[in-house]
Amino acid sequence: MKLQIIFYLFISCISAKQLFNGYFGAYFDQNISNTLDDVYALNASIDNVILAFGSPYNDFLTLDFTTKYITQDRLSVGISNLHSIGTKVGISIMDTSTTNWNQIDLSIFAKSVANKIKEMNLDFVDVDAESSMEMRDYVPSFITLIKELRQELGSNFTLIYTCYTGSDEDKLIL
Repeated sequence: MKLQIIFYLFISCISAKQLFNGYFGAYFDQNISNTLDDVYALNASIDNVILAFGSPYNDFLTLDFTTKYITQDRLSVGISNLHSIGTKVGISIMDTSTTNWNQIDLSIFAKSVANKIKEMNLDFVDVDAESSMEMRDYVPSFITLIKELRQELGSNFTLIYTCYTGSDEDKLIL
């Protein structure tokens, strides 16, 4: 069985502990194993698994990308198995080329994300900064998205902002 996990290696030092975080790309070729069983089989060598990707559809979160070749029920079993060995699981959210953050009601979207987090027992949300938005909308939209998520998920819930360039726009958001 071919291991079907896309891991962008993120190693960070937190309290002198190195963490291994990886993206799980369940949307790849359906002929390859697309379950979290492969991650579970690694037996706790991965600290955090990020499900790729949730996105807006109208004003709501859709997991169409994440569940292209795996059912949400099967995904939930995998999440439970990973939790049993101490691995945290979250969802990465990003807008799409047809629906940008500035085109939806972010308050409704954040409520939808919070509901999905509870339903699937997820541990964190990764806000992916890839976007085709016009630059004039980029910073205000991401700031609003993060504020709305924080309001719905609470101050103790882990939010991650994945920036790629360390640009001035990212600095304004962070």
